[in-house]
Amino acid sequence: MNYTGTGDGVQADSYLYVDGGNFDFTTSGTYQAYSSSLISSGDYISDDFKYAKNSNGTYYKVDSEQRGRSGTYALQESVKGFKVGAIDQENSTTEIEINSQKYYVAITNATMNLNTDDDGIHVNLGYANISKSKITCTTLDQPISSDGPLTMTNLALTVPSCYEGLQGSSINIKGSNTDINITSSDDGMNATSDYVSSDQDFYAEILTIDEGKIRVNADGDGLDSNGSMVINGGDILIQASSSSGDSPLDSASSRENTRNNGIYINGGTLMASGTSGMLESPQTTSLQNTIVYAGTTLSAGSVISLKDSSGTVLVSNTITKSANAAVITSPYITTGSTYSVYVNDELKNSAAVSSIVTTIGSYSSGNTGGPGGGGGFNPGRP
Repeated sequence: MNYTGTGDGVQADSYLYVDGGNFDFTTSGTYQAYSSSLISSGDYISDDFKYAKNSNGTYYKVDSEQRGRSGTYALQESVKGFKVGAIDQENSTTEIEINSQKYYVAITNATMNLNTDDDGIHVNLGYANISKSKITCTTLDQPISSDGPLTMTNLALTVPSCYEGLQGSSINIKGSNTDINITSSDDGMNATSDYVSSDQDFYAEILTIDEGKIRVNADGDGLDSNGSMVINGGDILIQASSSSGDSPLDSASSRENTRNNGIYINGGTLMASGTSGMLESPQTTSLQNTIVYAGTTLSAGSVISLKDSSGTVLVSNTITKSANAAVITSPYITTGSTYSVYVNDELKNSAAVSSIVTTIGSYSSGNTGGPGGGGGFNPGRP
C-alpha cells in the first residue's frame, strides 16, 4: 500500500490491526504561523505551535518551553502515518482522568517505510503492540507514540531522524530478534504520560528492556523514564547529548502515585555515554554489577572500552559526540575483580569491583538519582 499526500495515511477511531503487508507512506501538511487570535478563537492551543522553520524553509519540532509564541508554527491537519483514537485538544496538555474507553493498535508481520511530518505511528489514550515487523521511519515528531503502554517484540526499527524516539506511558522491549536504531534531536526513549488513571498498569511509567540490540544517538537524554527503568538483558549502546542538562540514563518520580523510581540493571550488556552534569547511577538493589565512569572530556570519534584484568574487551563503543561519563555493565563484571576504562586504547583509570555500583573516577551530579543510587524495591526482580 502506497500513500503520498496531506492527512493521515491510515486513521481508525478505536482499533487498528495490521497483519502483514508492505506500506510506503509519505505525509506532509500545511503549517500555520502562530498568532494569539488563533488561540483565543479556540481553533488551536499553544502546544499545537510546536514547530519552527529553518532558513532553508524546512520545519523542525521545538521543546515545550519554546511553543506557542511568535515564530512557531502548527500543522493545520493531522499527518500521521497510522493513527488510532480521537484527540481531545482542549485537554491535550493537562492531566486528565482516562475513562473506560481504551484505544488499541496492533501491528505484526508488516514492512513499513514512513516519512511523516507528524508521528509515524500514534495511538491516543490507548495501547500499542508491534511485533515481528520491519519499520523505517523519518519524522519531524515521534516514530512511535502511545499515550498508554507501548510493547515491541522482535521489531526491526530504524529511525534516521526524529524529535523524540519512542514514547509510551510504559515502554516494553522484548524478543531476541529486536533491532532498534534511533537518532533523535531530543530523548531517545521516554516512558511518560500526561494522564492519570486508576489503572496502574496503564499508567506505570516504566521503561523495560528484556532483550534485543538497541542503538540510540540522542541530543537529549539517552533513555528516560518519569518512573523507573529496568534493564534485564540486551546489547545496548546509548549516546546522550553533550549538554550538562541531559543524562545517558534518566529516571524520576514526578507523581505521588508512581509506584517506583530509579534505574535497575539486572542483566545485559550496556554502555551509555554522555556528560556527568546530570549523571544517574543504577540502584544498589540491581542484580548485575555496573561501573560508572567519569573523567576528562572525550572528543567525538573516541573509542571507549571496558577491559578486564586479562585485557579482554567486555564492551566498547565509538562515540560520535563529546562525553565525559559512561554507565557500563556486562554479565562478566564480577565482584572482587579489577576492570579498566580505556579511551582509544589508552588506559584512563581502573578499579576493583566491590559492590553492585562501582565508580571509576569522580563526579558531582545535579540529578537526584545521582552518585550511589539508593536502594529500594526492584520492579524487575524475579
